[in-house]
Amino acid sequence: MKFVPKRVRRASARTGLKLKKNSPTILVVGGVVGGVATVVMAVKASKKADVVIKDHKEERSQIGPVPSKADVSPEVRKDAQLRVMELYFNTGLQLSKVYGPTLLVGTLSFGSILYGHKILHGRHVASVAAYTGLMEQFGAYRGRVRQTLGEKAELDIYNGAHGEYVEDPNHPGEYKLQPVWNEDVQFDAELRPWFDSENPNNNSDPEITMMWLKGVQEHMNQLLRLNGHLMLNDVRKELCLPKTAQGQLLGWVDGNPDGDGFIDFGFMTDDHPSAVAFRAGESRDVRLNFNVDGEVYHFLG
Repeated sequence: MKFVPKRVRRASARTGLKLKKNSPTILVVGGVVGGVATVVMAVKASKKADVVIKDHKEERSQIGPVPSKADVSPEVRKDAQLRVMELYFNTGLQLSKVYGPTLLVGTLSFGSILYGHKILHGRHVASVAAYTGLMEQFGAYRGRVRQTLGEKAELDIYNGAHGEYVEDPNHPGEYKLQPVWNEDVQFDAELRPWFDSENPNNNSDPEITMMWLKGVQEHMNQLLRLNGHLMLNDVRKELCLPKTAQGQLLGWVDGNPDGDGFIDFGFMTDDHPSAVAFRAGESRDVRLNFNVDGEVYHFLG
């Protein structure tokens, strides 16, 4: 290997990495193409098999029925049996040659699809494990921040606020975090979407919109208690919000000890300025804040 140029080794390694990355797609696509080829080959093989079977029937008719013991000697009867056995053996051998390539291609195609699925499943398990570990670390981090700054300050920061320590006017010498909401912060559009005038269910009267959101929220909680779990995309669909990739995984599980035990859209509990103005009837636009438990499949085991 030391005589192989560095450029060649790097190109070979890079090509191998790309093949490994795309191997599930290559295997599945190859399996599908092989499946189509199997059907075509089976049709062609059937035509050849018809000829083999026709020849078999003609030769069998020429041999005739195997005579009984009473009609002929044992040697003659044994010779007729051997001819029939040889005919069936040769016919079976010819049919195996006709259908052999078709069976081989079909088996390889089916195995290719199964192996590609196995690789995808393994990667999915690994990604779920990594995601779960990351969520656990993030949860532990939030817990430490909560112990240091207090629950409300931690929640404000989590929801997009920043701030500075200022002296408490009621307790001289003590300092507390004063949150400042920065509207330029790019919030997670999947967990904290805006429910504004672009939504067909947003009424010009904030009170009517609030009543509608409460109704949907209660309906979603009923579905959660009925089904035992609910995906985020189910809620987003009910709110006429587009489905998302995270919405296929995140959601709520009834009875989950690590969750709130209910679905909350955040418009009645969040301290974000839009939620405060919405509750006061001063604005029709409100930023929702879904209190998802996490990845549903993780909690279901």
